[in-house]
Amino acid sequence: IAGSVLEFIYRLQGNPNEPKMTRFLAQQLARSHSFSHHRARTDFGYRPVVTLAEGQKRLLQWLNTDDHKKTF
Repeated sequence: IAGSVLEFIYRLQGNPNEPKMTRFLAQQLARSHSFSHHRARTDFGYRPVVTLAEGQKRLLQWLNTDDHKKTF
């Protein structure tokens, strides 16, 4: 509902920008975005280079540096 209301208000105002909350964003936030590697493992022999725990550890370390600010 919030996405629809904001989109409507932006349209009424003639604002060419996209609102911070849209119907699409609300739909994406409401869905799971977790995917299984099972088929890639069985079909192609895929193996992750780093574990999920190691990847999360590296992400947190990176977020605690100023390097990530250059990316955004």
